Amino acid sequence: MTRLVVVMPGGALGLPCGACRELMMQLGADALEILTGREPVQTVTLSALMPQWWGH
Repeated sequence: MTRLVVVMPGGALGLPCGACRELMMQLGADALEILTGREPVQTVTLSALMPQWWGH
């Protein structure tokens, strides 16, 4: 499993922008796990963020 952490200015966690999500989906990273919370650890898969993606 590949994991991704997006760190916003100020150190807060964020999510990849729409263009980044599209590129990662095109590269076949739909199972990519994205960290959304630290305490407790929370994650979401890229495919869960893009359920209507045309390439599925």
